Amino acid sequence: MLGRMRVLLAVCIAVVVGFPASGAPAVQRDIALDAGGSLDFFPPFAGDSRVPLVVFVAGTFWGLRAGRAPDIDGMVVRPLRSDGAAVAVIRHRPAPQADPRSYAEDVASGLAWLFARAGTLGFDPERVVLAGHGSGGQLAALVGLDPSYLAAEGLENTQLAGVFPMSALYDLDGAPDVPPELVAFAAEAYPDAAARRAASPVHHAGGDAPAVLALAAAADMPGLAPAGLAFTEGLRDAGHANAETFVAPKRDFRSILDFSGRGNAAHSHLAAFAGVGDRVAEMQELWEVRRYWRDPERTTAGFRQAGVPVVRHEKTPAFDEWVRTYLALSGGRKGSVARESFEAVDLYAWLDAQGPEAGTGRWLEMTNARGVKAFLDLEAARPYRPVIVVGIDDQPDLFRVVELYHTLRRTTWEQPEPERWLLARALGGFLFFLEEPSNELVPSLFGLFALTPDSFHRTETDPLAPVRALDPELVELVVSEKACVSCHVFHGVGGRAGHLRARDGAVVGGMGRALETYPPKVWRRYVFDQSAVAAEIGATPVMLPPESQRLLYEAVEAAR
Repeated sequence: MLGRMRVLLAVCIAVVVGFPASGAPAVQRDIALDAGGSLDFFPPFAGDSRVPLVVFVAGTFWGLRAGRAPDIDGMVVRPLRSDGAAVAVIRHRPAPQADPRSYAEDVASGLAWLFARAGTLGFDPERVVLAGHGSGGQLAALVGLDPSYLAAEGLENTQLAGVFPMSALYDLDGAPDVPPELVAFAAEAYPDAAARRAASPVHHAGGDAPAVLALAAAADMPGLAPAGLAFTEGLRDAGHANAETFVAPKRDFRSILDFSGRGNAAHSHLAAFAGVGDRVAEMQELWEVRRYWRDPERTTAGFRQAGVPVVRHEKTPAFDEWVRTYLALSGGRKGSVARESFEAVDLYAWLDAQGPEAGTGRWLEMTNARGVKAFLDLEAARPYRPVIVVGIDDQPDLFRVVELYHTLRRTTWEQPEPERWLLARALGGFLFFLEEPSNELVPSLFGLFALTPDSFHRTETDPLAPVRALDPELVELVVSEKACVSCHVFHGVGGRAGHLRARDGAVVGGMGRALETYPPKVWRRYVFDQSAVAAEIGATPVMLPPESQRLLYEAVEAAR
């Protein structure tokens, strides 16, 4: 009787572990491949049949550091299975014992094994994403772009829905700033220079290929993030319309691989790339945004087409501080955007080249892409040598330099329910003074950035004259200290600032109204309860001291 119970128990265990009662495929490990190497297969924890499959190429510096292999099961496989994807992990024959082509051949062999069993394993053969990290990312990109590997297995690389390399080296002979130790590993795995070139994904741009979404970490190995950006830019130049690189914030070479916690952009991108998880729509919008701002409707190219000399200047601490201050004030990053230099045109030469279209006179009114205004006394500004910055380092179009942000509401009284908006903050052309100006000359930076060739208009009279006739303390507040008239109209003077919608650059939502037109109850809240109102909108509060609150509130009420 005891023996029979043992047999029944063994059968039950087999049913639960090896052959699930639901008929779903089971985990399969250490499957030997015909060409060499092995793979593991993992079905999703839950989900319908014909799910997407993420094929992950393990990266241990081509097997040269296999003893330090990361916990792929815990960091990558389990989170992706929880998202609803099937996952396979391919391990190739290690360097340096094997022929260098064998690394990619093993990846192709593993893909062929999987495609041949798509029906049995329950994944959708039209939704297979090939991913990898480090050297695994290089092999994923190579197999995805060089069709010879999959052709040898009777497959086409276009059968892959996408390729997702992370923190990879795309040129095995190195790139600027890449650590020499990493290049030495590549040389050990691919001893022959011709083999290194043939195995470098950068040399396989052009022709038919699946979509490529590459990731790097903000604190990655030196040189990998810039090389990743250059890699997909080269693919696009060669005709790959769907090739992007994103940089995961707050991650390094190792932590970008850990999908087990929260806040890893690499996990969000890969899951959405495969079509699983709860952020697919959000990530797809982000990719659409990236494609738009690669060639936006607005551009600084027009500044270069007016016959005005474009002069390259060396970056200075004052230039860094100018840009950093603007970005910090507008809620963006606080670091420098320039590594070495910037290109600019002289403001006066630019205005003269526009002729009557830009108007005439001593006063300059500038309206940027968001509708924010800035005002400049051209005679007073001349000693400070103002220029329009139109390029930074090797980026000739500053409307391609964009940061994304969210707000929660367009207003606090017309929109009862929160609605998260994805918006864009473009650098654009911007005014800079080669000699440090006075604070009185430049009261606010908001209207001096995101300038287009159509932003400039000269006038014979001071456009702020109606406001300057008011009480001096009030003038100081609305013109200089808080620069209210940059974004709002007051006494018929000022801007009408809005936001740039991220997906298409349209000016939308949260438009700055004439101060006198805000509903009285709303205006009172805006003045006396700035922190709470800003929190509701998802914005940075404009803090006013009590005396300024009273002064501004009463002035607007009197102007109604």
